[in-house]
Amino acid sequence: MIMRRGFLADKFLVKVVAEIPYQDRIEGEKTDAGWRLKAVGCARLLAEVRALAAISNDPSTWALPETTDHVGLLLREFILKTQGAWAYPYADEELCHCRNVPTAVVDRAIMNGAHTGPQVSRLTNASTSCGTCRPDVECIIKYRKTGCLAAAKKAA
Repeated sequence: MIMRRGFLADKFLVKVVAEIPYQDRIEGEKTDAGWRLKAVGCARLLAEVRALAAISNDPSTWALPETTDHVGLLLREFILKTQGAWAYPYADEELCHCRNVPTAVVDRAIMNGAHTGPQVSRLTNASTSCGTCRPDVECIIKYRKTGCLAAAKKAA
């Protein structure tokens, strides 16, 4: 979930990373010569990235995937980051303060298929005490599935 801008050998460089830690990772570097793409992870992710790269080497032109499995969600994040449109809806490191559940744990559960509040609660213990963080969990789920921050905040 990193986007860096900098200079490398006097050529402008943009580095975009989307990952599920210890599972899947897509990395792209934009230089004057074009994009260099690298994907590490499951066979389906690698096949999807190869297929998209064969159509266009510029990931900002790729169509957003309609699937909501981990590959579709990861590709959506990567494409939105290359377009400069990624705006994750929750900035704090800890999402559930009652149960001390980090945002990254909730996000990973969502990326791996927990697409309802109760599913996220079962896997992470977030939203199982006072419920104050429930709207934030719902907002993250909607944002991951749609890529639209306005729709995610409206739904939560």
